[in-house]
Amino acid sequence: MSQIKNLLWYLLPFGLNTITQLISLSVFTKYLSPSDFGFYALIIVYGTISVAIANAGLLNIYQRNFFEINTEERKNLLFSNIAFVISMLMVLSLLSYFIFDFIRIFFNLNSISVNWLLVGLNFLGIQSLNQFFFATLKNTYRAKEYSIFQILEKLLSFLFSLLFIIHYEFKFEGILLGQLISVTVLFLYFFLTQFEFSTRFHLGLLTSSLRLSIPLSVSNLVKVFGNQSDKYMIGYFNAVSGLGIYDIAQKIANLSFVFSTAIQNVYSPKVYKKLFSDHKNKFSEIGHYLTPFFFLVCFFSFVLSVFTEEIILIFTTDEYVQAIPIIMLLTILYCTHFFTKQPQLIFAKKTRLLSTISISVILLNILLNIFLIKIYGLFGAAYSTFISGIIYAVVYFYYAQKFVPIHWEKKKILFLYTFLIAGIVIVFILFYLNLNYNVRLLSKILLVVLYVFLAAHFNIINRKTIDNILSTCLKK
Repeated sequence: MSQIKNLLWYLLPFGLNTITQLISLSVFTKYLSPSDFGFYALIIVYGTISVAIANAGLLNIYQRNFFEINTEERKNLLFSNIAFVISMLMVLSLLSYFIFDFIRIFFNLNSISVNWLLVGLNFLGIQSLNQFFFATLKNTYRAKEYSIFQILEKLLSFLFSLLFIIHYEFKFEGILLGQLISVTVLFLYFFLTQFEFSTRFHLGLLTSSLRLSIPLSVSNLVKVFGNQSDKYMIGYFNAVSGLGIYDIAQKIANLSFVFSTAIQNVYSPKVYKKLFSDHKNKFSEIGHYLTPFFFLVCFFSFVLSVFTEEIILIFTTDEYVQAIPIIMLLTILYCTHFFTKQPQLIFAKKTRLLSTISISVILLNILLNIFLIKIYGLFGAAYSTFISGIIYAVVYFYYAQKFVPIHWEKKKILFLYTFLIAGIVIVFILFYLNLNYNVRLLSKILLVVLYVFLAAHFNIINRKTIDNILSTCLKK
């Protein structure tokens, strides 16, 4: 019974945060224009790049090393990581202040004050600090605390943003302020409760982490550049309002990625433990163990895609109908990234290789963005992101299997992925042909039911696979 409760605690924040995000879209799209969302997106672009520099890839290495060091060393490493990132954020904030004129021109932020740029940067910076504490909760199987704090962050952000936008009549600035307050409250709580007087800055632990993280940080930084280049170029080559529509499309499609991450929080500690074990058949066990989780990710992505039209019409305004095909395309991509979430290359300490793959693919993404956005606008950005993202997933999967060969259940994986794509294509064709809505809705429901039926028929989901998922949440 405790295992079921832990699983529900891991998935609860995703469910509630999804509801909160949809309600936020419903409210904020009535008060904010696409241009407001566009300016917000540009500030987030700059902040995301800056925070990627400040973090230096330490979060991934902290999660990797967590099971190799004792409790006291974990606290010292956590404190050392936090201190390093805070120092980097202070330096980058000062630098941003002094070169703001250049930033404003380069990022097309002509009507934006430096204060709001710094609010956005520090919101993302403090949020990244909280991820170290969340990683600690996850790796110590404290599912209830993990979930409560995840929910609290989103709820506080929504309520404060609502206050600033409706009562004080802020625009995108209200969202930034709400987010900054929420992550700051959580960080202060974490900092005061997680560290003791005996906790100290440990240069040796930090240095050893940086040796692994710096090569990885290069790939992370390039990945961030690539992931944000589409938004930057839409804002540069097209109207900021177009960027606002694209940003909303990404937010909705990203629910698939966030769900996959929520599922990853459930299975990743056990995957790491199996990788570090000496069990003879561990790679086959991991592959069999991960199949039902891949089904959950595919199924959620499928439902999100086929009912995208309803989500847009219910939770936004008519201005955002253009986002529908973008959401469908990006959802397929984010589902595919289930395989890039497996820690094979980090486990094998192939961080340099990971950097090389990331840099190569991101450079391709930037080139595709330049070419396709000029021609197709925000749709070009979606095409570029999809093409480069699929290439990254394929190359990552190849090398991950080469060095740490998980024995995947290939037929089941292929079925799930093929049906996902085929079903989304069918729904898009029905939407494009503008068939009677009742026909479209009935077709969507039948496709979802058929997906579940066939998954059960081919023994992808059954009592045993459900037990595998439940057994993942170990007793405390």
